[in-house]
Amino acid sequence: KKQQRKKNDTLIGPRTVKKSYEGEILPGSHPYKCTFCDKRFKQVGHANLHERTHTGDKKYICSYCQKKFNQLSHLKDHERIHTGEKPFVCDMCGKCFGYNSALKSHKKIHTGEKTYKCGFCEKSFNQLGNLRTHERLHTGELKFMCSECGKCYNTRSNLGRHACNR
Repeated sequence: KKQQRKKNDTLIGPRTVKKSYEGEILPGSHPYKCTFCDKRFKQVGHANLHERTHTGDKKYICSYCQKKFNQLSHLKDHERIHTGEKPFVCDMCGKCFGYNSALKSHKKIHTGEKTYKCGFCEKSFNQLGNLRTHERLHTGELKFMCSECGKCYNTRSNLGRHACNR
């Protein structure tokens, strides 16, 4: 049986549309659609946040460097760069991080979890950056160049060991 909904759109700002539906919303459904693309959301607030990526609406401004953000949580995360605050603490070793995502990535060191698999060989890695560095060995990509002589290297550390940089 197909669900019937009546859609009510109300303009609440120059570019923000609040969406609501009358009738039952089925569990697992995504009734709120972005007005700019085909992406759908379970919650109206998530749809409104997403639409800011299309409109460029960035009303949260860093008090240190004036960089703008479309979400308050992104501003708060960013400001930790300036304050040095590291509220996320590893319960296994006590190391502190400014971002929860960095803590989650770090914890893989303790658990031995290696979710990033090389597309060229059988090696696996616990961090995406380590996988990308490793894959450059297979592709031959030389991403780091000496500004003095133009010689290229596959890692920043190899460039740092280069004679021109000493």
